[in-house]
Amino acid sequence: MSSTSLKASELLAPRCADCREVVEASVPVVNHGDLQFHIGCSPRCNTCGRAMEPGEGGWRSEGRVVWEPWGYTVRLSRLWCEQCLGNATLGEPQAHA
Repeated sequence: MSSTSLKASELLAPRCADCREVVEASVPVVNHGDLQFHIGCSPRCNTCGRAMEPGEGGWRSEGRVVWEPWGYTVRLSRLWCEQCLGNATLGEPQAHA
């Protein structure tokens, strides 16, 4: 779908950073910085696999900027919860196997 075929309301609507579907105002979300996720799309820690909860902070992430039909956005590539960051010895926390 090209950006010219999207309605203005679709271009400006908040979208889930995982599934890229519009996030309705009445739906509970998980926030990570400026990114919003549906509860079912909540990001998971790369080390322990635990899902981020609504209102939870202290997570570290890495990502890249990508182009979507509605404009540029961030796509997370790795994420770590506060507990795994606190338990890391040297370097970055290990990826979940």
